[in-house]
Amino acid sequence: MSNPREIFFTKVQERIRNGQDIVVLTADLAAPSLDNFRREFKGRYLSVGVAEQNLITTACGLAAAGKQVVAWGLNPFVTTRALDQIRNTISLMKYPVVFAGLHAGLSSAISGATHVVTTDLSLIRTCAGITTYNVSDTGMADRLFDEVLTFSKPIYLRFDKDINYRLERMDAQYQNGISMIQEGKNHLIITTGYHTKKVLDVVNGISRSGFTPTILDIYRFPFDKDRLADFASAHEKILTVEEHILQGGLGSAVLEALADHGILRPVKRIGIDIEKGYPEFFGRRGYFQKYFGLDDESIEKVIMDYFMH
Repeated sequence: MSNPREIFFTKVQERIRNGQDIVVLTADLAAPSLDNFRREFKGRYLSVGVAEQNLITTACGLAAAGKQVVAWGLNPFVTTRALDQIRNTISLMKYPVVFAGLHAGLSSAISGATHVVTTDLSLIRTCAGITTYNVSDTGMADRLFDEVLTFSKPIYLRFDKDINYRLERMDAQYQNGISMIQEGKNHLIITTGYHTKKVLDVVNGISRSGFTPTILDIYRFPFDKDRLADFASAHEKILTVEEHILQGGLGSAVLEALADHGILRPVKRIGIDIEKGYPEFFGRRGYFQKYFGLDDESIEKVIMDYFMH
């Protein structure tokens, strides 16, 4: 099955064939769909080498010349190494560049702490005017990438290589950054990206006990704070789950929204506490999920302890 990255670049190719003036820049990073792209559109593909700062500034230069630009590279370097350029060219100058990074969360943890992508949502949230899309399944990717490719605003795309499935949703309209996966009562679970499916699987596993929470998938930052406040007001307890640092991530964004609306609800956050530092060893994604309490068993234990006692 396709993953969001392949869906995205397939759509880029289709739009160029239909006359849209799109240029793709890469920081020395290939992709199966880009192999076809390079052969068909040689003049619209440029690699700047392993130089993410150049990737962003070159993208903005082309955008200033009237091109619609997709800048593609390896995370976390697209966001961390090039943060100054993202802030000073994309954010401050409001160029409608789409920049995208492969890897999200702990998906590339086997390469070591330097390749762990757990701070990017926090960093880009501090850059005014940039919208982040953190898609959680292929169906969402297929729907949302048409919106992304209008090049109406600066956009950061977060691609997770382990997302290759389609989720069933109660709300597939994707309204203002929030999609409802499941409607329940009393309890609200809010998640994003890769962990949306994990949360749903865990909840389905314990649903025999009568546990039916509402599950929200936050797929866009910033999201509609008013709509989130409506959901929060209708539930007694809230849990957020993210494969990202707690400082400035999904849970922080949810707490900010509730505080801005004067809503007082118990909120528990599951994520990575950066104050504990980075791991000093190597391991696969599943290993680190267990290490940080983000595996199925750990999430189930928190749900049982928090909501049912």
